[in-house]
Amino acid sequence: MSERILIIKHGGFGDFIQAMGGLKAIRAAHPEAQITLLTIPSLAALGRQCPYFNEVVEDPRVRGLAWQQWRRLRALFSQPWARVYDLQNSDRTDFYFYLLTPLNIKRVWCGRQRLAHWPDRHAQRARNHTLERIPNQLALVGINAVPAPSLDWLPPFSSLALPPAPYALLVPGSAPHRPEKRWPAEHYAVLAASLWQRGITPVLLGTKSDAAATDAIAAVCPFALNLNGQTTLADIASLAQRAALVIGN
Repeated sequence: MSERILIIKHGGFGDFIQAMGGLKAIRAAHPEAQITLLTIPSLAALGRQCPYFNEVVEDPRVRGLAWQQWRRLRALFSQPWARVYDLQNSDRTDFYFYLLTPLNIKRVWCGRQRLAHWPDRHAQRARNHTLERIPNQLALVGINAVPAPSLDWLPPFSSLALPPAPYALLVPGSAPHRPEKRWPAEHYAVLAASLWQRGITPVLLGTKSDAAATDAIAAVCPFALNLNGQTTLADIASLAQRAALVIGN
């Protein structure tokens, strides 16, 4: 019977993408294993496309007295995992480890928790970037070859009609709950106009929460191609591969 591996990786989106090298390395270390990813609902579809997992379980990260959800999580952590890789290492996953995970599974857990079998107690852990933290953690279990993150498993084509080259991608949004991370839309608008004057078509990307910013840029630079809300992840990958440059928050 194949060994069963559980990987915990929530989000945000960028952090999940930056973990791809570590996720690939875990799959390479356990080529015959049945690997389950526990992640947030917004990343589940991407996880199901990824070839590194056999199963994706959604974690709504409940709060309070949602007993049914807590029972589901307790049942998940009580399964006979051969190894658990906590790549999130958050206060929430500390809670999962100490209160939801039985002793026999703690003995196969790799994470920052002090009582984990492979505790990641690297001195600079909190200060290190994800691209440093994950290789340091996986080295504890003998996984030393961690490649750079890549989405090379995404479909190599796009249903989107690509703009003529050269073009630049402008991504003025960020997580809706972190507006302080956004460069003002009026600055992007000046940049878009400057790119157009140099013969580079500005292409605007974003989601519904970024519409005010992309609309403001397009109002100042009507030659910009506003693709807000029209792109899949595969579309964005195809656009980025051919872009002259990409500027975002």
